[in-house]
Amino acid sequence: MKLRILQSLFLFFGCATNASVIAAERESISLEPSSNWIVDYADDSCRLIRQFGVNEDTVVVFFNRFAPGDEFHLTVAGEPVALTRATNLL
Repeated sequence: MKLRILQSLFLFFGCATNASVIAAERESISLEPSSNWIVDYADDSCRLIRQFGVNEDTVVVFFNRFAPGDEFHLTVAGEPVALTRATNLL
């Protein structure tokens, strides 16, 4: 399972690099990690969590996987990444 989490991270950061080309016209932010990675191995799922930034610039990243396989859910939450309108998705 640990190997799968690492593979997912490499996949995510590879995709994030490609997505940065799309987002080049927007203002970018860079936040330093402000916590260690937290791993929760549950009976039927696993979760990887880390916080970036401090105070009002805090962003929390969650990777969740609920079954064996290649898919995972990614959640990024915090004021610096908040969307004000659905048009910001494109």
